[in-house]
Order: sequence, then structure tokens, then C-alpha cells
Amino acid sequence: MRRVAIALVLIMLLPSVMAEPDATVDIVIERHLAEYDIGIDGGAVSPDGEVVILFGAEGYAHLIKAVEADQEQFDVQLETGQQDVNDAAWHPSGNTALLAGDAGEFRRYVAESYSIESVNESSVLAGEDIEAVVWRAGGDKAYLASYSGKVWSYSSGEGFTEIPTGEEGRITDIACHRSQNICLIASVSNGIGVIGGDDSFNWIGKPHYTWIGVSCDDGSMNVCTGYASGKNTVEINLNIITPGDTTLGMMTSFNEIEGDTVRDDRGADGTTLVHLAPLGLIRVEQDSGEAFLMFNNSDALQQDPMLAADSVAVAWENSKGNGYVVTSDGRIVSFAPEVEEEEDTIIVLAIGIVVIICVPGVFLGLIYWNSPWLQRKYLELRGKAPKKSK
Repeated sequence: MRRVAIALVLIMLLPSVMAEPDATVDIVIERHLAEYDIGIDGGAVSPDGEVVILFGAEGYAHLIKAVEADQEQFDVQLETGQQDVNDAAWHPSGNTALLAGDAGEFRRYVAESYSIESVNESSVLAGEDIEAVVWRAGGDKAYLASYSGKVWSYSSGEGFTEIPTGEEGRITDIACHRSQNICLIASVSNGIGVIGGDDSFNWIGKPHYTWIGVSCDDGSMNVCTGYASGKNTVEINLNIITPGDTTLGMMTSFNEIEGDTVRDDRGADGTTLVHLAPLGLIRVEQDSGEAFLMFNNSDALQQDPMLAADSVAVAWENSKGNGYVVTSDGRIVSFAPEVEEEEDTIIVLAIGIVVIICVPGVFLGLIYWNSPWLQRKYLELRGKAPKKSK
């Protein structure tokens, strides 16, 4: 009976173990950008995937290699202003990048000369804390949004034009479709909005959620995704012809994953990397809607307690499952698929097969040993039945 009890315990435990998401990558701290807290707020990967421009407190701007982020010799420190930089956006050509921040901070990085230049007419942004900036697919126009809820379009020819939204309230993110001139904004109190190719603007719903990000990372689909605090997410079905008729799907949630969603970056192959607080990372595949835990705070704690107390500033993949995280304190952390993943899967499968075989065998054995009739029939089949006395 003891053997039966052990087998039953294994059966009861197996579903609960498999329901818990496991980390799919190993993480390693490669180096520190400084011996103090830099205050990095984020980063943007160049269109060719070669370099990352980091930005943050007090005008911090720094270039590192995307594929060799662990190598210090490729770093370039950039000279900027004194205001906090909150976002950056590369032009689709990869030749320049816009840097936006507090108190109307708005500058241009020029890749050819590694220089930061002022942008003409940016004085119209004075006093506004710019939270987000992005170039739309055509590269002819950029959009930027402020903490107060104002939205502008920008082009080198026309300068800045404010786009009326009809509402006030902090805007946290802007994302544009990768092949269509249609963009989305995420708002703390007004829901999700859509900007059409003619700069028309419409709110499309869900104002009761605190939206922290939007992503349109799979350019092959007319679908984007919105991310809200509380680990909530929604599919956004774009109407390219009439952007105001863009619709939102059903709300879903990453309930099984610990922490909260706080930001998002683009991953490889049209996927999205969602930041967690406390420190962690989720990989979301937009085409299938599936999400995978890459690593969580417990994995960071095993590396270094100080890493676990840090936060993700920017994350990117150079290939599926391989990439880097830069934290707000300036730690550069590499991640790669777990080498034992396939071996572990085989072991779990083997245990499952053993359990499936053993449990019926135990029950059949108990029935056999408690049934003289079955024992007699078995012996008769083997030709060893006891002879009847005359």
C-alpha cells in the first residue's frame, strides 16, 4: 500500500508543478556601466540592430553595441543637455535619432558624427515634459507626447504641430505600425488612442485601465497590443482605412506570472519583451498571443541581490532567446536559452511515463494478490495449475 500512496502523491503533485511558469533563459551579469546609480530610463535599438542608444537622468546618453554589449571598448559617451531624457526614437534610415525629455528637451543624435544637435523650433515644447517619441513607418513624420497629455507631430519641413486630443492626462507610450502610417498612444487615464495618417486622432476605449505601453512589433499583421498595469493586456485590431474605427478585443491577463507589467520593448521576430516589476521579463508572441516567462525576480536574486532590487531600463534580443538587459543602475545582463531545457523535458516526460505505467500496475497487482480465482486462472494458463486429488 505504501507504493500506491507514493504513486498517488506523484499524480497529485504533477499538475501543480507543470502549471507554474519556469524561466526559459539563463541570465549573467556581464559588467557595470558605472560604479554608481546612473539613472538610466530606457534605450532604443538602431534599425539595423547594431547599436543601442541609452538615455536617462540629467541628459545621460550613451552608445553600446547591441550584439557585443558586454564589450566596453565599443562604448561611446554622448554630450547632451542637463534635463532628464525620457525617450528616444531612431529614424527608419538609422542615420539619426530623436531624444526627448523634461522641460521641452528635444534633440537629434547624428550617427555620422556621434554628435547631439538642437532641433529647430523646439522652443514650442518649453515647459512640457516629453514622455514618448516615435517615427512612423514612412519616416516623414514623428509623434511626441507629454506628461500633461499633449500630442504633437514633427517633421523637418513643417516643424511642430499640436494634435488636439480633447483630453488631458499623462501619456506613457506611442507606437507606430511597422509598415502602415497609423500609430497608437497609451494613456494613464483616458485609455488608448489612435493617430491616422492624416494626423486625425480618436480615443478608442478602455479608459478604466492604467495603460503603460503599446506595441506594434509584428509588421505583417494589422494588429497591435496594449499593456496595462495589473498584468492586463488587450489586442488592438487596426482599421487602416478608417483609423477611428479601430477596435479593442477582450482583456486578458498574465495571472500566473508574479509581479506587474511596467513597460515593453521590441524582441526578435516580431515579438515583444514586457518588463516586470520587481525585475523580470516576459516574451509575447503577437501572432499567437502566447506569452513566456523569460526570467523572474527569483532568478535575478540567485545572480545578485542588488540585481533583484534593480529594474529593467531596456531589453532586446539579437536572436530568439538571446540578448541583453540594461538596468536603471547600469548593469548589463546577458540572457540565453537554458542549456538543460531539452534534458529537463526528457526527464519530466520519463517520470510521467513511469507514473502512467506504475499506477495501473500497482492496482492490478493488488487485485491479483487478493483474488485466489485470478491466481488459479493464471497458473492454469501457464500449465501449472495444482492437480486435483482423486
